[in-house]
Amino acid sequence: MSHGTDFFPSLKRRMFRQRNQKKTVVKKKYTPFPPPQQPSKIDLQIESGEYFLKEHERKQKKHEEKEQVSNEKIAQKKKEKEAIFVAPAEEIVKAKETSENSAV
Repeated sequence: MSHGTDFFPSLKRRMFRQRNQKKTVVKKKYTPFPPPQQPSKIDLQIESGEYFLKEHERKQKKHEEKEQVSNEKIAQKKKEKEAIFVAPAEEIVKAKETSENSAV
């Protein structure tokens, strides 16, 4: 009979050494002062003047901004679709040259 070694996997030493290698840590430059505090949501609203608006005015402003963005996207998609149907100018020039050569 075996001594119970059949149940344990046999590991090679090199794999064990690779796993336990210490990673070199790059130290960051020490700064004695903390980073500046980010402005709160209310601070941003006060700066833009949105804080002083009434609720229905705020909703109307957001709705207008969303409409503007969607209109821009619609216009852009329309241009992309129209660009597909525009014939390239080079092909027309080449066609004219071949018709002139065949007429001569």
